[in-house]
Amino acid sequence: MRRILFRLLGRPLAAACAATAVLGLLTSPPRTAEPAPAVPAAASETTATVFYYTKTRNWSSYSLHYAPDKGAWTTVPGVPMEAACPDWVKRTVDLGGASGLAATFTDGAGVWDNNAGKNYALGTGAITVKDGVVAHSDPCGGGTEPDPDPGGPHTASVYYSTTTVGWSTTNLHYRPAGGTWTAVPGVGMEAACTGWMRRSVDLDAATTMLAAFNNGNGVWDHNNGADYAVPAGLTTVKDRKVTAGAQDPCAAGTPDTQAPTAPSKVSASADGVSVVLTWAPATDDRGVTEYFVFGEVAAFVNDKWNRGSVNHSAQFYTWKERKEYSADDGKAALEMYDYEQRQGTGSQPTSTNAFLEGNTYHAPDHSRFSGMNVIDMRMHMNFGDANNAYDNGKDSDDSYNDATYNVVYVDSHDYGPNKSGERYSGGTDAWAENMSLMWTFRGIPTLYYGSEIEFQAGKKIDCGPTCPLATTGRAYYGAHLAGDVEASEFGTVDSATGAVAGTLAQPLVKHVQRLNRIRRAVPALQMGQYSTEGITGSMAYKRRYTDAASGTDSFALVTVTGGATYTGIPDGTYKDAVTGDTQVVTGGRLTVPAPGKGNLRVYVLDLGGRNAAPGKIGTAGPYLR
Repeated sequence: MRRILFRLLGRPLAAACAATAVLGLLTSPPRTAEPAPAVPAAASETTATVFYYTKTRNWSSYSLHYAPDKGAWTTVPGVPMEAACPDWVKRTVDLGGASGLAATFTDGAGVWDNNAGKNYALGTGAITVKDGVVAHSDPCGGGTEPDPDPGGPHTASVYYSTTTVGWSTTNLHYRPAGGTWTAVPGVGMEAACTGWMRRSVDLDAATTMLAAFNNGNGVWDHNNGADYAVPAGLTTVKDRKVTAGAQDPCAAGTPDTQAPTAPSKVSASADGVSVVLTWAPATDDRGVTEYFVFGEVAAFVNDKWNRGSVNHSAQFYTWKERKEYSADDGKAALEMYDYEQRQGTGSQPTSTNAFLEGNTYHAPDHSRFSGMNVIDMRMHMNFGDANNAYDNGKDSDDSYNDATYNVVYVDSHDYGPNKSGERYSGGTDAWAENMSLMWTFRGIPTLYYGSEIEFQAGKKIDCGPTCPLATTGRAYYGAHLAGDVEASEFGTVDSATGAVAGTLAQPLVKHVQRLNRIRRAVPALQMGQYSTEGITGSMAYKRRYTDAASGTDSFALVTVTGGATYTGIPDGTYKDAVTGDTQVVTGGRLTVPAPGKGNLRVYVLDLGGRNAAPGKIGTAGPYLR
């Protein structure tokens, strides 16, 4: 039997709906690195032929602005590219012995494709850049890749599962035993069947190789830095498991026509303290892999611990049980309640997982993590004012196993801030301020549908059968999305028709689009730990994220609405992602003037290379300016 203990909810159906909606928002960022043991390409490969896809750009001219590894950038706008074949332009450049280059593309009139501020990391040989995706090939038939059907004494046929990573383009970067690595990003793999990519490579006299996989745009699967050991013959790699001598996963087999059984013997019991849910698992002739459960802890309070009761507080459920309880579910619930109440709030576990150590990021300790993250009820309750929500969030963060994963929101399908029965109606400036905080502070920012246009602001969220649904906060929103949209890259709308064009023109929509682009370009804003040490300012903090395997080191100083002074920070050059302003810090001190209500500043430390500060991201809008 499976058993899950839930906090007793006053509105179980609504809570379940909220949990389902939030579940789809929880995703972990992929690693973004080259495999650590990769060896540079042979010194004879000193040129790169870069092919750039033009069909989705329609520029009048194309230039390649680049810098060989450890070399200087070309003069803006770079070198002109020439027509190669339909929908492609190209340029061959001399790298002078370098093993790669950083590149951007421009129309020469101020429009750039710089990979959302991160530049493109390209290798040698024939390279394609198509709609932000990098691969090794000649789209015009030049064919610089190895023979796709090698005929040497030893051949490795590799099948790679993309079901989990979701890549549309996959490259195989490999090194035969005793040989050298292919040039980054490797050789392109082809679609074999749904969920699988394949590539056969010649190992010459070797019988094994080391391999890693990437999507051609900086996202890698390198087996946590160890790379994959792949022998000759047919091998599958799925979810970091290597199966040598495997069967062809794309070979025709007996179709699975028998559906799993439904879970049976489902029952629930409540005793005023908890709800115990039990069921008999589903069965299937080919197996049922796993269940996923997400819980909402409905603690509508303004204090750190829900009226002093640890068992009724959201953060309590992010920690593993601290002792063994009865095998009987009902007894176990009472035993846990009694034990933890006797321990009290002062004896609950604490964590530094969300916090920097000075200016330094440290590896989080999730050894006592329960497996469940929660929505941030305390910040939600206090979002009548962004500064109040921020202060309350900070106050609770040491009691969560890792507040980095808290889901942060203002209002929902049930309640507005402070358990209001109406959708949030604080005004456009306040919404902009809320969003600026949510997108740059710790946690996962979440918007209730329509908030980006203040849809049904001030309307009663739910009045049951006493009023039409169309008059409530749960009214149908689809009419505002009718029409067509064309977007060339993340957060950038090229054109729109119909009602959605009006929706996209709203100031808060523009605001959240740019916030998304800034957050995407600065890893510290996504996964970074934070600190307010040495900082004065109402909503001001520093964040950092480092990952040795990927070579990522991102450090950012943030202030929302008000001014801030930062002391004890690393010296160096900082660039603001909102305005592009550059400040050189010496003596560990930086003062930032107040940007204004709803506006913010994100000064990113320029560490060069893959950790270069992106500079200004996007164009000025009604709030980010």
